[in-house]
Amino acid sequence: HPAVINLIRQVVESAHQYGKWVGVCGELAGDPVAAPVLVGMGVDELSMNPGGIPRVKDLLHKMDLNMVKEMAASVLVCETAPAARRTAKEYLQKQGVM
Repeated sequence: HPAVINLIRQVVESAHQYGKWVGVCGELAGDPVAAPVLVGMGVDELSMNPGGIPRVKDLLHKMDLNMVKEMAASVLVCETAPAARRTAKEYLQKQGVM
């Protein structure tokens, strides 16, 4: 949901002001559609089920920092969870990484 994504962004910004890293673990970190958004917002570490690592790693290797930042920015302006997910998927498809 966009509110959760915005909250994570705020945590990242605040933590980085004090030299602290931010990690996200669980299903969101292991979601190939969400992981680039998290990285684009500055999340420093993703922790996930070992089975999800190859897929997320492969996807992130196909993207550069500008791409993940642009993707995150496009998701952060969405008003609903379905719109955010759709926007993220469309971005990945448009870039040819998914």
